[in-house]
Amino acid sequence: MKLAIINHTGGGISGGYKNYLQSILPRLAADPRVESILCVSPRSIGIEELAAPNEKIRFEACAPFRPLSSGIDAEMEKLLSSYRPDIIFVPTARVAGFGKVPVVTMIQNMAPLVSWEWYGLWQKFKLMVQRHETRRAVRQAAKVIAISGFVRQFLVSEWDVPEEKIESIYFGTPLSAEKAVRPDALPADWQSFVFTAGSIEPYRSLEDIVKCAEYSRKTLGAPVRILIAGHAKEDMHQYELHLKKMAREAGVVTDLCWAGQISAEKMTWCYKNCSAFVMTSRVEAGPNTVLESMNCGAVCIAADNAPLPEFYGETALYYKPGDGEMLAARVSEVLAWDKEKKEKASAAAYARSLGFTWERSAVMTVDLLQRMVKEKKEAA
Repeated sequence: MKLAIINHTGGGISGGYKNYLQSILPRLAADPRVESILCVSPRSIGIEELAAPNEKIRFEACAPFRPLSSGIDAEMEKLLSSYRPDIIFVPTARVAGFGKVPVVTMIQNMAPLVSWEWYGLWQKFKLMVQRHETRRAVRQAAKVIAISGFVRQFLVSEWDVPEEKIESIYFGTPLSAEKAVRPDALPADWQSFVFTAGSIEPYRSLEDIVKCAEYSRKTLGAPVRILIAGHAKEDMHQYELHLKKMAREAGVVTDLCWAGQISAEKMTWCYKNCSAFVMTSRVEAGPNTVLESMNCGAVCIAADNAPLPEFYGETALYYKPGDGEMLAARVSEVLAWDKEKKEKASAAAYARSLGFTWERSAVMTVDLLQRMVKEKKEAA
C-alpha cells in the first residue's frame, strides 16, 4: 500500500500534533503492509526533523493551507500524480480530493466545532471558517477517524454523519521525558503545589482555577498554590489579561504562578511532583495532557464534561464545570490524603495510561487504510 499523508496546516503545528506525527510515522512505516509513505506538509513545519530517517518515508513541501481552497494545488497534484498513492490520509481535517483515490481524514480539534460562545467576534469568525473547513473535509472523506467517543457522538448527533463512516482510534500515551527538570518559574519555597497545563484559551476555562484559589483562601482558610503552564497565542492575550485581572480582584495573585510554555522535561517534573493535576477544559478531542498526567502517575482532578471521564475513568476525582467551590473541595480532599492513598491513586492512573498505546493506534490506522484500498479495488 502506497500511502500519502497530507499535513495541511496554515504553516504552524501544535504540540499535540507534533507528538502525533513523531509517534505514528515510524510505526506506520514499520508495518509491512505499508510499501511507502509520501509525507507532505508546509516547509515551515519541518516535519522531516520530527522523525528519524526512514527509507520508507519521503518528505515533500507544499504551500500552507488556504481556506475555501480545493486543498490540492498544481504542485501537490504534480507530487501525487508522480507518486500514485493508493490512499490519502489527512490528519488535519482538510479537503484533499485527488481523482478516485480514497481519502481518510481525522478530527483533532473540537474547539472550532462547539465552543464559540466563549470567544470575541474576530475569534468567532476564525472558528466559523475552521468549522466550515472541517465539515467540508468530513463530507468529502470516505472515512473519518474520531479520536474519542465524544468526537464520534458529535459527528453522529450534530452533523448526521453515518456511523459506518466513522472509525474510532484513540491516540497513544505520550512518553514522559527521560529527564525531569524543575521549572525555573516555580518559586523556590513552593514545596507543595497544584498543577494545570495547556494552551491559554477560553475553552480551557481557567476561571475555575482562579475561583478555586479564591475559595480556598477566603472560605477554607487554606491557600492553595497553583502552577499554570501554557502559552497564549497572539489573539489570546486579552483573555490572559482577563484571567490575571480576575486573580487580582480575587486577591489570589500570590497563589498563582504563570509559567508560560515549558519544556517536556519540565512538564514531566511537574506531573510527577505536583500534589494534584487539574484539568478544567470544556472541549477536547483527545487530550494529550490527560494521557501525560496519568502516565506520570499524577493524582488527577477533572471537570466532569466529555471527554475527560472517557479517558480518566475512575482514576480521577471530578467536579462540576464552573464550580470553583467544588473544585476547591476536591483539591482540599486530595491534599488531606495520606501517603498510601496517594500512591494507590498514582498507581491506578499510571496503569490506566498503559491502555492507550501508539502500537495499537498505528495498527488500527493501517487496518482502516488497507480496508479502504481493498474496497476501492473491489468496486473498480
